[in-house]
Amino acid sequence: MAGSGVEHESPSGLPRPKPVHEWLKPPEQRPLRQLPRLVWRTMRLVWEAGRAQLLTLLALQLALGTVMASQVLALRRLLNGVIAPEGLHADFAGLLPYVAFLAGMIALAGMVGSLQNHPRLLLTALVTRHTSARMLDLTCAVPLEAFETPTSMTGWRGPRSASIVPSNWSRDWSS
Repeated sequence: MAGSGVEHESPSGLPRPKPVHEWLKPPEQRPLRQLPRLVWRTMRLVWEAGRAQLLTLLALQLALGTVMASQVLALRRLLNGVIAPEGLHADFAGLLPYVAFLAGMIALAGMVGSLQNHPRLLLTALVTRHTSARMLDLTCAVPLEAFETPTSMTGWRGPRSASIVPSNWSRDWSS
């Protein structure tokens, strides 16, 4: 079952999840076909953590996209008026409404962008809390005896750098 997150079957017959070191491979070694599933799971996680904040952010993004599109259209009209085929006889007074509209859209884009900050920060905190709670629930569901067996750390080789090894790891824990 390659690519499904399940590598082997355990002795009990249940599928065994991929070891952590498989998930930590560099991006060039991960198949691109995992991306849709990853995006779907991420969106589901964010939806579970904060629906209202996610919908608020999506609405603000839609509004910002609309403002940006109107800026592009106004700028196109403005440039067409400046680079007129008439050359030096272009009517710049007729372009003032487009300049004013463009300035208003730039200001509106700044306001919508600043309005996104609070829901984004709140959603980040909610996702962090939701994810931490799920990890804690999963960790607590594992019997303590499972941490004592050598197979409980399948694929885990310990810290790679001496700078992250606590000083008390060299202590003899058997006494």
